[in-house]
Amino acid sequence: MIAEKDFEAGRDVEQEIAATGGEAAFIQTDVSSPGDVEKLMKKTVERFAAIHILINNAGISIWKKPGELSVEQWDEVVNTNLRGAFVCLASGTA
Repeated sequence: MIAEKDFEAGRDVEQEIAATGGEAAFIQTDVSSPGDVEKLMKKTVERFAAIHILINNAGISIWKKPGELSVEQWDEVVNTNLRGAFVCLASGTA
């Protein structure tokens, strides 16, 4: 299952995997959103019957000096990189 916030990027990866004979499905997901992650986990189990491996590799960076980074930008990084991993793990093991 491909979980990606960027619709075009997710579709591109899904098509690349299919073109090489692999099986994949894409669902647009913001890992910082518990609702999106719950939908992802539900669709994954519906499609593949179970979740055997969970790879938490979603992450973003904003390359600015700390004094130039806004609180909103900091929250976006933390919510994606840390909260996203937690939400996926908590939802994937429930």
